[in-house]
Amino acid sequence: MKVKSASRSKWVFESSALYDGEDSTIAWSKLIPQSMGTKHQRAYLMRSMKGFFAASSSSIITGTQYDQSTLQVRYRHIVTLVRWMVARDIWRLSALTENEFVEFMQERRGKFTTSRPAEASIDNWLTVAEQMWLHRRKYVGAIRFDPIMLKSEIYARCRPINARPFKAIPEDAALPLIRDALEWIEKYGPYVEKVTTQYWESKISQVGLTSTEKYARSKVFFAELESDDMFVTIKRMLAPNTTKGYDILTKAVMHTQGATIVVLLFVLGLRNRELVRLDYDCVIAENEPSGIAYYVEGIAAKKGGQRRRWAIFDPIVHIIQNAAASSAILRKYSGGKALFLNGRRPLASPYLKVTRIEPQSVANRMRDFATAPYRRGSPRISRLHPHAARKTFSRFAVKRDKHALEPMAWQYGHAYAEFTDGVYVGSDIELVEMMQEEERAELARSLEALLISEKIAGKAGAALQTAREELLQHPQFKGKAGLQMLIKRLIAEKVRIAPCDWGFCVYSMQISACEGTEAGPNIAKRSPEICAGCANFVVSEKNLQWWNDRALRDERYLREPNIPEQSVTVVSRRLAVSQRVLASIQVSQRLEVEK
Repeated sequence: MKVKSASRSKWVFESSALYDGEDSTIAWSKLIPQSMGTKHQRAYLMRSMKGFFAASSSSIITGTQYDQSTLQVRYRHIVTLVRWMVARDIWRLSALTENEFVEFMQERRGKFTTSRPAEASIDNWLTVAEQMWLHRRKYVGAIRFDPIMLKSEIYARCRPINARPFKAIPEDAALPLIRDALEWIEKYGPYVEKVTTQYWESKISQVGLTSTEKYARSKVFFAELESDDMFVTIKRMLAPNTTKGYDILTKAVMHTQGATIVVLLFVLGLRNRELVRLDYDCVIAENEPSGIAYYVEGIAAKKGGQRRRWAIFDPIVHIIQNAAASSAILRKYSGGKALFLNGRRPLASPYLKVTRIEPQSVANRMRDFATAPYRRGSPRISRLHPHAARKTFSRFAVKRDKHALEPMAWQYGHAYAEFTDGVYVGSDIELVEMMQEEERAELARSLEALLISEKIAGKAGAALQTAREELLQHPQFKGKAGLQMLIKRLIAEKVRIAPCDWGFCVYSMQISACEGTEAGPNIAKRSPEICAGCANFVVSEKNLQWWNDRALRDERYLREPNIPEQSVTVVSRRLAVSQRVLASIQVSQRLEVEK
């Protein structure tokens, strides 16, 4: 990052587009309390820390260019260490001993003052200290020992906690959360937007009135609002024990914002900072050969302020438009382009300075939405966080059977298509890695489901059964160990699975009856008839009901009078395929008896 201005007491760094012009300020005047030490001691230590900070801000050694949030964290580390040193009358890093540094590390705490620090926290501190050692020739009064050599002792003294990384939210909890968010926005989003706009218009009309007159008008506004049936319903759902209309409306605004945040994070896979940086006009429509395509345009994190697009479909378009309309009047009177405004005060006066929602408020909105009174019967979600939502997006995007993901199946399917086409490579490496990991896990789950099924059929099914039987002939591979070894072997052999209603495709391009490509089966040419005769096809007990229902429908149709001969031929051929598939799984009788 470039230095915009630098004085003795303050350095200002230029911000990237991701931070919307919010310059990063390093206040050196607050580094050391003026009441401590002599003027010379304070000046020398500050000069030392400035030299280290300048050297490490753009590291030639590591080849890293840090963004402003990283610089702020680095400065906070420096402040903490310096305050600890001067409290013990240590005024130079060169005077800091190894034992004193270990003592400093031993006093680090976790989230709570009584808790042990996390391993990541200790590692971050060691990284800063190691930077001090690596840059020791670039600043005065430099540290005189290599802190990394003390890592084992520090770990033994601090006993850090092996903090759990964020994991994808389980499907049985994530799907109800997403559906509730979609339902809330559809049912109550427009109403909350309308009432909020009326509230702000009422506030604007009160300009120039006395406090007594303003209070009287607000009282009338909320009295009318509290008699509205929709408002009463929202009160019952969100704040049954709250009596003030203002507080209820505030909760409604925050809850609607939380619902929008849940949908965008879980369905688009945005980072927290990318969500915060979205503008109200972020939806872009473009004419394409297949029709109008919609995109969300924003700033990519960790890419130096580069712009990026995320493909979306109609429901997401309407959700973003509703969110933009909800804060339109604020932007009109106070300026700004942010989609999400005023994290802590959603009903702030239009004439006050309006800011973007803070990243920490995003996680709070998500948790508040998930724990709303009306959702008490829903599955409990632990550690709900934007990064957990991003990991859940990765899992859903690579999920082979997306029927359970409706109505967002198209969105996840499109994300998976972009993933396989390499769209994310270079633009979001972290997301690519998460999706690759989830894709392998999803493939393993699908293979396991097929291999443990009592009855599987189809040409590829026979091959899977043969492979399993060959492996299980060896005593040491019986049971779960043998199953996992077979799954690993199949994955190593680049096995791919594409599910559908009527079965599974253990895909190989060379023998695909649908004329698939390297990317996968040809969706346009896939059909039950084509797949049933394909060497890639597998059908399991899971698909019995589908084939059985189809056979019953065709039988009923053929018993109808006056059916055209051509229709009889087509339906009879289709029924024969269904009967062959059902017979291949050794079904002796129909699951449903025709009466």
